[in-house]
Amino acid sequence: ESRGLGDVYKRQEYQNTILPKDALRITIEASSKLSLLKYSTSIETCIGIDKFGTSAPVNDVLRFCNFSKAQIQKKIEEMVRKYEK
Repeated sequence: ESRGLGDVYKRQEYQNTILPKDALRITIEASSKLSLLKYSTSIETCIGIDKFGTSAPVNDVLRFCNFSKAQIQKKIEEMVRKYEK
Protein backbone atom coordinates (compact mmCIF):
# COMPACT_ATOMS: atom_id res chain seq x y z
CA GLU A 1 0.00 0.00 0.00
CA SER A 2 1.35 3.43 -0.90
CA ARG A 3 2.69 5.49 1.94
CA GLY A 4 1.14 8.57 0.34
CA LEU A 5 -2.29 7.59 1.63
CA GLY A 6 -1.08 7.75 5.19
CA ASP A 7 -2.89 6.97 8.40
CA VAL A 8 -5.02 10.12 8.23
CA TYR A 9 -6.72 9.11 5.00
CA LYS A 10 -7.50 5.68 6.38
CA ARG A 11 -9.93 7.23 8.86
CA GLN A 12 -13.41 6.96 7.34
CA GLU A 13 -14.58 10.36 8.62
CA TYR A 14 -11.67 12.07 6.82
CA GLN A 15 -12.40 10.19 3.59
CA ASN A 16 -16.01 11.33 3.69
CA THR A 17 -15.02 14.99 4.11
CA ILE A 18 -12.93 15.02 0.92
CA LEU A 19 -14.79 12.51 -1.28
CA PRO A 20 -18.55 12.06 -1.34
CA LYS A 21 -19.70 8.46 -0.87
CA ASP A 22 -20.99 8.30 -4.44
CA ALA A 23 -17.76 9.66 -6.00
CA LEU A 24 -15.90 7.57 -8.55
CA ARG A 25 -12.80 6.44 -6.67
CA ILE A 26 -9.93 5.33 -8.89
CA THR A 27 -6.67 4.06 -7.43
CA ILE A 28 -3.34 3.70 -9.21
CA GLU A 29 -0.50 1.59 -7.83
CA ALA A 30 2.59 0.20 -9.56
CA SER A 31 2.07 -3.10 -7.76
CA SER A 32 -0.88 -5.28 -6.74
CA LYS A 33 -4.31 -3.68 -6.98
CA LEU A 34 -5.67 -5.57 -3.99
CA SER A 35 -4.06 -3.37 -1.34
CA LEU A 36 -5.95 -0.32 -2.65
CA LEU A 37 -9.31 -1.97 -3.27
CA LYS A 38 -10.70 -0.58 -0.03
CA TYR A 39 -10.16 2.96 -1.39
CA SER A 40 -11.66 2.30 -4.84
CA THR A 41 -15.24 2.18 -6.04
CA SER A 42 -14.63 -1.44 -7.13
CA ILE A 43 -11.88 -3.74 -8.37
CA GLU A 44 -12.62 -2.38 -11.86
CA THR A 45 -11.49 1.08 -10.73
CA CYS A 46 -8.14 -0.15 -9.43
CA ILE A 47 -5.25 0.30 -11.83
CA GLY A 48 -2.20 -1.72 -10.93
CA ILE A 49 0.31 -4.36 -11.92
CA ASP A 50 -0.63 -7.86 -10.85
CA LYS A 51 2.34 -9.49 -12.56
CA PHE A 52 5.60 -10.51 -10.94
CA GLY A 53 9.01 -11.26 -12.38
CA THR A 54 8.92 -9.27 -15.61
CA SER A 55 12.41 -8.11 -16.50
CA ALA A 56 13.30 -5.44 -19.06
CA PRO A 57 14.00 -1.70 -19.15
CA VAL A 58 11.43 0.04 -16.96
CA ASN A 59 9.47 1.75 -19.75
CA ASP A 60 9.20 -1.55 -21.64
CA VAL A 61 7.89 -3.30 -18.52
CA LEU A 62 5.36 -0.54 -17.87
CA ARG A 63 4.04 -0.74 -21.45
CA PHE A 64 3.94 -4.56 -21.26
CA CYS A 65 1.93 -4.32 -18.03
CA ASN A 66 -0.44 -1.71 -19.53
CA PHE A 67 0.90 0.85 -17.10
CA SER A 68 2.23 3.59 -19.37
CA LYS A 69 0.90 7.13 -18.97
CA ALA A 70 -1.19 6.81 -22.14
CA GLN A 71 -2.59 3.43 -21.13
CA ILE A 72 -3.54 4.67 -17.67
CA GLN A 73 -5.14 7.80 -19.12
CA LYS A 74 -7.21 5.67 -21.51
CA LYS A 75 -8.37 3.41 -18.65
CA ILE A 76 -9.41 6.40 -16.54
CA GLU A 77 -11.31 8.00 -19.41
CA GLU A 78 -13.17 4.72 -19.99
CA MET A 79 -14.01 4.46 -16.27
CA VAL A 80 -15.32 8.03 -16.18
CA ARG A 81 -17.50 7.51 -19.27
CA LYS A 82 -18.91 4.29 -17.78
CA TYR A 83 -19.53 5.95 -14.39
CA GLU A 84 -21.32 8.94 -15.93
CA LYS A 85 -23.95 6.72 -17.62
